[in-house]
Amino acid sequence: MSFDLTNKNIQDTFQNLLQKTGSDGRLYDLEGNQVRDLTIDGTLTANTYITSESITSTSSGSTAFGNSADDTHTFQGHITASGDISSSGAIIATSAEFQRGAVFNDEGGAFSTIIEGQNDTALFLANVNPSGIDKIGIGGESFPSKLSITGDLTTTSHITASGNISASGAIITSQVGDSTGTHDLLLRADNVTTQTDNNGDIIFKEATTEVFRYDGDLANFGFGTTTPGEKLHVAGNISSSGFIGNPQITGSYDFPGAIMGYNIQGLNVGHATYSLTTSYAVPDAGMHVVFVAPKSGIVEIFVQVQYDGGTGNSLLLGLSDNATYNAVASYYEQSLNDVDETDDVLINYRWVVPSLTAGTTYQYWLGAKASNTTGTPKLRWGGSSTGRYPDFIMKATALPSNTQIET
Repeated sequence: MSFDLTNKNIQDTFQNLLQKTGSDGRLYDLEGNQVRDLTIDGTLTANTYITSESITSTSSGSTAFGNSADDTHTFQGHITASGDISSSGAIIATSAEFQRGAVFNDEGGAFSTIIEGQNDTALFLANVNPSGIDKIGIGGESFPSKLSITGDLTTTSHITASGNISASGAIITSQVGDSTGTHDLLLRADNVTTQTDNNGDIIFKEATTEVFRYDGDLANFGFGTTTPGEKLHVAGNISSSGFIGNPQITGSYDFPGAIMGYNIQGLNVGHATYSLTTSYAVPDAGMHVVFVAPKSGIVEIFVQVQYDGGTGNSLLLGLSDNATYNAVASYYEQSLNDVDETDDVLINYRWVVPSLTAGTTYQYWLGAKASNTTGTPKLRWGGSSTGRYPDFIMKATALPSNTQIET
């Protein structure tokens, strides 16, 4: 639409003319009406473009806001939208607020991305560098390893790692490896490795040395051996803080009858003799037995030695807890034999010692004396030729827990 004012009088066309009036530079028609709307068919060029109200619409084409890929628009304040803000590329910001959290780079500038929950609690932390993601942490503000999780990790699918999976606590699973035994699972605790071989055997190793193995159906166990042939095969010692095996028919849990300590003196060495006095003494420091008390705490102490009674003297024996005679108890000092004239006799004698502490090591010595020294009564043992004296023997044997002892 256009207006041709050629050969027209002003009084006939003044309504189509505009004038700028006032200090604020507003436009009015010649009747004094303020111009509210203005439309131009062309380009509006100005040094400064100020709007007092928001732009509600734009046309397409070259007048569109940001019509080329190299357009850059910078805002010093906030951008607020009642709807979604979408982008076909990345949205880059030092901080982005969400309804329940925030994503931002940390103030240290270490290319870390953090998702925060309420009360400034870090939910997710990723350390990203130009070569890729270096570390990821979940539920904590630090990550000592590639992936650090504070709390439980639950998955309905598999977790696969080309390296080790480690834990400061126990790793609990219903199955180690797979049912076919074609995959290995390595669990490390210090230098111990657990793996499943192709036969389905579960193997524990320290470094490269196998220490434990059992097959898939639990038919055989092996310790320190690669070929367990029985239900349990151990190459080495077996120890236990409690009993091993089922209770015996006696009610004992400590293998009654087991010899806990044994000592023999005089075997194929020169024979020895000790002349008795009328006071208790240890005839020889070698006359002792060392043993570990069984679970029952009850042992039988046995001694063998030859006695020469002199001219008819009684022999008395006792137990000492020191190489210099010190009685274990006075009631262990007992009279054994009253020989007639110059008889010699082989002594086989026993004491029962209860109330010992299981697992404790004890050492007892033989103590001896004669009722009189007439004829020089003596003990004799050992030798290295025919016709020698009997050996000295002292041993400790475990007794069952249900040993009946009169009180």
